[in-house]
Amino acid sequence: IKDKKEKANFLFLLNSIDFSLWCYPKNWKYAGQKGYFGLEKRFYDFYKKFGLQKVKFEDFKNLVSPKEDKKLAYLRYKIYIKTLDWLNKNFEGNFLNFFKKYENNPESFILKLAELPQYNDIAPKYDIYFYKKAQLLYWEMYLYGFLKDKEKVKHLTIFPDYRIISIFNYFGIMKYKPKLFDKINKGKEIKAGSLQEVELRAGAVLAGEWLSKKLKKPEVELDFILWNLARNKNLNFHKTKTIFY
Repeated sequence: IKDKKEKANFLFLLNSIDFSLWCYPKNWKYAGQKGYFGLEKRFYDFYKKFGLQKVKFEDFKNLVSPKEDKKLAYLRYKIYIKTLDWLNKNFEGNFLNFFKKYENNPESFILKLAELPQYNDIAPKYDIYFYKKAQLLYWEMYLYGFLKDKEKVKHLTIFPDYRIISIFNYFGIMKYKPKLFDKINKGKEIKAGSLQEVELRAGAVLAGEWLSKKLKKPEVELDFILWNLARNKNLNFHKTKTIFY
């Protein structure tokens, strides 16, 4: 996508509906890709056809979620429509308007996005704030040339999702207790917001901070390397149904 406005809108909406892809992996095998990159391809075809139109659920499901069950596909659709409404109502359908307002303040960028449910990534019971997707989106705005000041991204945490946790375990930086190890290997679901899930994610954030200091490399750059490494190794990961990752 060459047009800057269209590219920013695409990145924002794609990030918003990127969650729980493990539930129906066949759905994301598309155009020679799989997982996140399959979602990217599917959503690109959808966006190319409909742009910012408010589509019916059937149109969304046919192009984005044809092999997902109806309940999860509808959740993805609802988040998409709510995000679209928020963008149109507050920023004239242009994510660049939002970005220009908050680009120099990563904290404000993240907290403003948390108005939307998929970005309000917190564990209130344990007073922990992850904000994984919002931080990732800020990093992507840098990667795609919208943000010029690299210093702004150096204070972002690692993005605690399935892949990052699995690679930290693989290298022995994080170790699972025997019962948890068994649960993950058997593919049993770990409930979103449970102590086990929050501990896994919080442990990954701490591990990212430790590794960053040790290697003298920003956490966001480590995340990029580690996430791809975990994906290529096809490691077992914890399974949690969530809208946050």
